[in-house]
Amino acid sequence: PNAADLTFRNIRIVTDGTLDNGAADKINITAASGETIDGQDIFEISKRYEGISVWSDGYEWRIIQAKAH
Repeated sequence: PNAADLTFRNIRIVTDGTLDNGAADKINITAASGETIDGQDIFEISKRYEGISVWSDGYEWRIIQAKAH
């Protein structure tokens, strides 16, 4: 979603246990057009139970936690 539409909101994304191929299984979390995730257009996760928590400052998504299991 647009960071501007969800100012001061937190979103958490976590993969499940089905990513068996490691780096071959990639999930790209893509920022809305004109926005970024900590300055990048895309944040990639590729491990089982890997997750990210992002917070909207009204302009972009800022990573407040990233976890790899």
